[in-house]
Amino acid sequence: MVSDLIINWLLRQKEALQVLVKSLFRDLVHLRREQLGPLWVSDLIINWLLRQEETLQAMPPAEVSTLNYTMPAARFLKKWTQQRCYGLNLRDTNTDAELSKVTGVDWKAHLKGAGETFNFGALGETDRQRFTALPTLKVVSLTGWGVQMFYKNSKGEGKMKPGFVTKTPGAVLEVEVDSLFPELQGGGPGYGTAPQVEAMIKYTRSYDGWGKVQVTCTSGCTCSPTDIDASSTEQTSLLTLAPVAVTQHRQCRLKLTVLNETSSDGHRFKLSSVSVQYQEELKD
Repeated sequence: MVSDLIINWLLRQKEALQVLVKSLFRDLVHLRREQLGPLWVSDLIINWLLRQEETLQAMPPAEVSTLNYTMPAARFLKKWTQQRCYGLNLRDTNTDAELSKVTGVDWKAHLKGAGETFNFGALGETDRQRFTALPTLKVVSLTGWGVQMFYKNSKGEGKMKPGFVTKTPGAVLEVEVDSLFPELQGGGPGYGTAPQVEAMIKYTRSYDGWGKVQVTCTSGCTCSPTDIDASSTEQTSLLTLAPVAVTQHRQCRLKLTVLNETSSDGHRFKLSSVSVQYQEELKD
């Protein structure tokens, strides 16, 4: 989700700002240094506290005396998330010519595989900082799905939002991820027995003719069938995450099948990517 925002932002910024972002992010998803995350969040909190102090100083004393200063219970500080992210292999989607025409970048020359440098060429790439490509989301089979690399918004602006899209009931997309985390108890050379992890389905949720898919596990890992509804009652189009609890396996295959049932007048669905994660309790 963040990566899509950054890509679209990069397409519209000057080289100096592009270089700044490249100095912070390793692959448009992860920061180059783990310490940057806590520093970034702490800076946001400090700035927020300073703004609240300014607000308090501007309030009448009688109104300040009625405020409740009780701190709410911590919601996100008890668990730590370990995540494995995947990206689309744009080089294998046969849309290089289309992308190059829209963006003015020779994508065929610049798109790389996992672990290689991700050269943005005309987007302001320098030798000082290069992005690293994410591991590729392996597509086992797809029937009734196509690849969409970008779309035009209501203003006619082209935005990069790569993913697999369909409008056909019964369309099937099967992908493979590595859901094994050896550091968890029960992990072994082929698969782990405990505990379950989550496959995070990254999809578009929107308001105009969007449908439902059912996610099932077909090989390696196991999971309960999970339905995902991409239809929204609000006029927004947002990337959304849906968790599917899966067992651990090096070759965990997930199948997305478009259902006949729909909450709208259509069956459109767009998968952006899949990530795998688990959470562990933080010790005092």
